[in-house]
Amino acid sequence: MNYTQESLKYRADFFKYCGLALIGTPCSILFQIILDFRYLERGFNLFTLALAILFIFPGVLSILKGIDILERYGKKDNQ
Repeated sequence: MNYTQESLKYRADFFKYCGLALIGTPCSILFQIILDFRYLERGFNLFTLALAILFIFPGVLSILKGIDILERYGKKDNQ
């Protein structure tokens, strides 16, 4: 299959935004814990944190997939 430069960039952006969306929730919980010490007493739920941390791995893999697409695009363009 022959991909154009714009379609490869679009695919990389899609993976990047999906990865950032998956990483957003765990990071917001961690920021709440770091910035508001009373959050641990009031609204902290270990199950919710564990579930949110599970979304970090597919998020990171999605971002890495987007980077891989861009690297392949760059190699094709240079050759």
